[in-house]
Amino acid sequence: MELVQIPELLATACWFIWWQRRQLVRGEPVQNSEQTALSLHALTLNFVKARGKVAQPQRINKWRPSLEGQLILNVDVSFSELDYTGASGTIIRDNRGRFIKAAIARLYHVPDVVLAEAVALLEGLKLLQSTGCNNDVIRMDSLTMVEALQNNEGHSMVVAPILEDCRDILRDIGKAVVEHCFRDLNVVAHELARWGSSNNPEIWLDIPPDFILRPLAEDVTLV
Repeated sequence: MELVQIPELLATACWFIWWQRRQLVRGEPVQNSEQTALSLHALTLNFVKARGKVAQPQRINKWRPSLEGQLILNVDVSFSELDYTGASGTIIRDNRGRFIKAAIARLYHVPDVVLAEAVALLEGLKLLQSTGCNNDVIRMDSLTMVEALQNNEGHSMVVAPILEDCRDILRDIGKAVVEHCFRDLNVVAHELARWGSSNNPEIWLDIPPDFILRPLAEDVTLV
């Protein structure tokens, strides 16, 4: 939280605690401690940027919320042509951008980036399937993978068996929309994939790892 100073954070925290108390008194649901921490980070970033204390170029593309009740999966991959290895980064958020689950996985013996993207997508869909939600949005910046699933193509590609596994999971999920997104909308998954390229596989549930806190907060800032 290097962009956020203590005075701004305290001011935002006081307001947010009051707001949570107001919701509690009215019988409305309130956030748990982990969600509160992320909300405070995002709100404070909004406050600081609105006051002009942080001069940063505005992002052309922003992470987009979805419909109520939907979960959003973002997937990205890192790939090295030197040793034909890679890593997948996957993150699941609710329709407001609140963290649900994330994972990294190592990829070995992948001859090209297309195969790495297909394997990463399959890893992400498996993670999404484990949530049990049957109304989901899947976003990836690989146009090849997205178009193959959207248009039922890629049956003659080397990755065809992996794509078929992806289709099986999508059918099992029920209602799932596959969307292409630009890199600016896929920052958190990109950071996870980058981290996964030099760390052991891991899954995070409810509480996100520290290294994605800033991009998570920036995805839901308004300024």
